[in-house]
Amino acid sequence: MTTTQPTDASVPRPPLRRHFPLFDSLRAVAALMVVVYHVGLASNAYATQEWGRVVNQFNAGVAVFFVISGFLLYRPFVASRLSGVKTPGVRGYARRRALRILPAYWFALVALAIFPGLPGVFTDQWWKFFFFLQVYDPATQFQGLRPAWSLCVEVSFYAALPLYALGMRRVLQGRRVETQVRFEMALLAGMWLATFAMRQIFTGRLGIMEPHDNLLYTLPATLDWFALGMGLALLSAAVDITGARNRLVTLVEERPLMVWTAGIGIWLLTTIPRGDPGTIHHVAAGFLGLVLVLPAAFGSEKAPHRILASRPLAWLGVISYGIFLWHEPFTDWFYDNGVDSFGDGTLAFLVLMVPVLIVSVVGGAFSFYVIERPFLRKRRRAAAGGAAAAATGASPAIAEAGGPTP
Repeated sequence: MTTTQPTDASVPRPPLRRHFPLFDSLRAVAALMVVVYHVGLASNAYATQEWGRVVNQFNAGVAVFFVISGFLLYRPFVASRLSGVKTPGVRGYARRRALRILPAYWFALVALAIFPGLPGVFTDQWWKFFFFLQVYDPATQFQGLRPAWSLCVEVSFYAALPLYALGMRRVLQGRRVETQVRFEMALLAGMWLATFAMRQIFTGRLGIMEPHDNLLYTLPATLDWFALGMGLALLSAAVDITGARNRLVTLVEERPLMVWTAGIGIWLLTTIPRGDPGTIHHVAAGFLGLVLVLPAAFGSEKAPHRILASRPLAWLGVISYGIFLWHEPFTDWFYDNGVDSFGDGTLAFLVLMVPVLIVSVVGGAFSFYVIERPFLRKRRRAAAGGAAAAATGASPAIAEAGGPTP
């Protein structure tokens, strides 16, 4: 990829693209994957049906959310560095993150602890759940809102990202764009490999320490998914600044449907039972996230883009944070209070899916319009004085089976 900076200062750089509207629909896809996964768990379809092993891999929606977060949150930082302008302010960044996730999460945590009930929230351990610390204690890791383990990971990524961006700016600022891209791509690849190694350590496969499977649900064991999104952000910013396109970008722009079809097909193959399924699934989940995000990051008007431009899908993406927050407690409640009479398997799965989807959409809409939107308006007003820092890419929604993104 030829990515040299213009040498003539009088030649204007291409504008930095800061809005990626198709990401709302990607959030909807990821959120619905998580809903399907939890319905499959509650109905026991994942264990009793042949097709259940595919549903059991739908927790890859978490990886999709993390790739989205890596892309949208890192892109303003890397774009400012490559173009030589001031970096987004950390204070404004932190304020936007807090307004994005805290009000809706705190409200849902209290409301759902009252009904249908969440373990651990009204105990002396309450502070862990309110401040995203439950994931670090094996006793509380999956108490409270169980999918919120990924919110804990998201929050730790939010904290680490500005430090990483500052380090990259100090090391690479002023170098040719091509040099910066090559260096950082190699670094991100190293982060991916380091995450793979950490997962082997946490599970005891490398024998350096006793197995601690609970650490698989922390940032060091999931950083590779964020790194994939950050790599796309780096490539996207370089393309916008220089206008140069490598073969990957050209392929995605010209044949996005082929990218989706081939990528999803390869991911489905990983659902076939085999040795070490945990490692295979983790790598495959990140791969799926990368494949789904690619056509939304690099534009054209072909089939995947028309699908993602669907207004109903985009609307579900807008309310997807609420869908994430509200769906799982009611999934278990519906099953335990009537749906269990249909037994385990296909019928229970289908019957359970209907009320869960209804409650998820209604709860998500309530969360967005009543709780989230007033705070998002404050966020936008606060950003008006520093629009460059606030432009992170898309309309508000969730970031995963457990976490919001810009």
